[in-house]
Amino acid sequence: MGKSHELNEFEHSKEHLWHELKQRRSKRTVHPRNSRELEEILQEEFHLKPILNL
Repeated sequence: MGKSHELNEFEHSKEHLWHELKQRRSKRTVHPRNSRELEEILQEEFHLKPILNL
C-alpha cells in the first residue's frame, strides 16, 4: 500500500510541475532559456518527452 501511495504522490507532483511549466510559458514570465532548463530537469526527473517547441 505504501508504495502505491508514494507513486500517486509522485504522479501528482509530476502533473503539477508540468502544469506550472505550461502556465509560465503561456504567460511568458519565464525566459526561454529558463524554460528549456526547467524542461530538461523535468525530463531527467520523470523521463518525459519534450512538450515545448523552443
